[in-house]
Amino acid sequence: GFESFSEAFFLLFVTFTTVNFPNVMMPIVNINRWAALYFVFFMVVTLFLLSNVLKAAFYYYYREELGDEVRAFYTSRDRSIEIAYDLLRTETPEGNGIDRETFVEFF
Repeated sequence: GFESFSEAFFLLFVTFTTVNFPNVMMPIVNINRWAALYFVFFMVVTLFLLSNVLKAAFYYYYREELGDEVRAFYTSRDRSIEIAYDLLRTETPEGNGIDRETFVEFF
């Protein structure tokens, strides 16, 4: 059961993940049937509140990281387009080369 803090923490973590929930709950409920109320309350709080807060935090940091990657991608892309234009542009006396705006619109 819950003889030490570390064991109790581990067992409650297992209960939170619902992996072996009955294996954690039943030995304690066999000793005291009112302990089932504790487990029901714990499951409601963790499954409906804590798990949603954890998901929201993970999603927030994922979105921040993804935004940074997208900004870096477009910055690199824009710089690459400018380098490609500088390498590919043709300047003739008649001025029939492609202008920068047309080249950028192409991409």
